[in-house]
Amino acid sequence: MNDSARSTTVVSLAERTSPLVGMVLADRYVLEQLLGEGGMGRVFLATDREVDGADRFVAIKVLGEVFREHPQALTVLKREAAQALKLSHPNIVRVHTFVRDGPHVFIVMEYVRGQTLDHFIKRHKQGVPFNDAWPIIRDCARALSYMHGKGIVHSDFKPGNVFQTEDDETKVLDLGLARTVDETIAINGRTRFNASAPASAQPIGLTPEYASCEMFEENNRPDPRDDIYALGCVAYELLTGHHPFQSSGTVRWAPQARDEKLAPVRPKRIRRRQWRALQQALSFDRARRTPSAEHLLAALDPRRIRNATPWIVLTLLLAAIAAVAGLQFRPHSADERFIDEQLASHPLTDRPAKPEDIRGWREQGEGGLELATSAFAEQNYDAAEYYLHNGPTSVRFSFERLLAKSSTAQDARAGAEGLLKLSKLYAVPAEALRTQDAPRALRWVCLGLSVDPYEGHLLSLYADLSRTVGSDIPVECERTNQRMTGPATVRP
Repeated sequence: MNDSARSTTVVSLAERTSPLVGMVLADRYVLEQLLGEGGMGRVFLATDREVDGADRFVAIKVLGEVFREHPQALTVLKREAAQALKLSHPNIVRVHTFVRDGPHVFIVMEYVRGQTLDHFIKRHKQGVPFNDAWPIIRDCARALSYMHGKGIVHSDFKPGNVFQTEDDETKVLDLGLARTVDETIAINGRTRFNASAPASAQPIGLTPEYASCEMFEENNRPDPRDDIYALGCVAYELLTGHHPFQSSGTVRWAPQARDEKLAPVRPKRIRRRQWRALQQALSFDRARRTPSAEHLLAALDPRRIRNATPWIVLTLLLAAIAAVAGLQFRPHSADERFIDEQLASHPLTDRPAKPEDIRGWREQGEGGLELATSAFAEQNYDAAEYYLHNGPTSVRFSFERLLAKSSTAQDARAGAEGLLKLSKLYAVPAEALRTQDAPRALRWVCLGLSVDPYEGHLLSLYADLSRTVGSDIPVECERTNQRMTGPATVRP
C-alpha cells in the first residue's frame, strides 16, 4: 500500500520501523509493520483482532498533521470515507472503515500484496509494448470511470497510487483524499500555494507532475477530466518509461509545459489512432481534453483498432474465394465473431492462474448467472445488478478473469462464452422495463452492449428505446451512443 501525498517514500525493509508499530488502535487493530509514508500520513500492515484467517490482515493509513491541525477537516474526511465505503469495484482498493481513536485518525483498507506502479515503471526504463501496458491502462480507466460515475474525483491519480498485485491485478488507491485536502484548505481560507514560496514550490494536496493546468488555478473545482490528464501521463510513462513533459531530465508541470509549448513525442509502440487519443487526454485545455475515462478507454482499445478492418477484408476475401470456387459463403455469426474477437485479444497468458482459481471463476460466473436470473424473475433488479457486474464476485469479473488468466484454449473459450451469455441476459430486464421505465431499460441495454456490441436483440432494443427516451440518455449509454452515431462500421 502507498500514500497519496506529494512524493511518496517507500520504506526499505531495514527501515520499516516506527514508534507506532506494536500500537493497538481502537482496541482492535494491531500495527505490525510500516509499509510506506508521505505528506498525508503513514500506511501500516495491521492485523484485525476480531477476524480470523487471511482476512485478518488489513492496511491502515494513519493520517498526518494536515487533518489534525484542522478539526473541520474531519467533517470533510468523514464524508469522503462514507462515499468510499460504498464503492465496490475489482480495480479499486476497498475501504473498510474510518476511525478516530484519540489523537489518531485512520482509514482501514483492504490489504493487497504487490508493488506500486511507479516501481514497475522504474524497472522498465524504456517502457513496455502496448499489449503489456494495455491491461493496466484499461483497469485504471475502468476504476476512474466507476469513481466518476459515483461523483468522486480522485484528484491525485499517479503511479504511486496504482497497485499491481501479485496476481497481476490493478487496483487504484487513495480515493478523493487530495480533494479532501483541497476542501480543508478552502474551509480555512488558505490557498493551496504558499504566498512566500517561489513559483516552483509544490502546491498543497496534489502531485504537480500529474496535475492538470486547471488544478493549479484557484477556485477551480475538481473535474473528472483532471483525472483523465493524470491517466494520460501514466499511460505515456508505461509506454516510454518517462513523463510526457520531461525536458533535460526534469519533469515540467502542466502550466510550465504549456508556457514552454512542450509537446510529447509519439511513443514507438503505438498506433496512429491511439496516439491521437493519448494526445487528447494530455491536452492542457480541459474543454479540449478527453471528456471521460470511458471515451479514452474506447479510443485506446486495441480491439477496435486491430479488428475492424481485418474482419472486413477477411469477409470480402472469403466471399471472393467462395464465388470463384462456386461455394455458398456464410460469414461468421455475430456470436461467433464476438467469441473469436475475445479469444484473439486475450492470448493465453504466460503466468496462468492456479487450477483452483480457474475452476472458482467458472463456477462463480455460472452461479452468478443463475442468481441473476432468479432475481429478474422476482423483479429484484438491484440484486441482479449486483450479481452481474458489481465487485470481484460478479459474473462479468469472473468470466473476464477466466478469459484473461487461462492457460488452455478450452478455459479461455469458456470465459468468452460466459460473457456472451451475460450480454444476452441483459435483455431480460430491458424487455421487462421497456414500457414502464424506458430510461432504466435502456441502461440495461447499454450495459449489455458494453460486453458484446454485436448482440442483435440488444441492438434492436437500443434503437427502439433510444427513440423513446429522447435526450434522457443514461450515462452508461455514452459509449454506445458514440459508436452508433459515429462512422458506420460493417457488422456481420
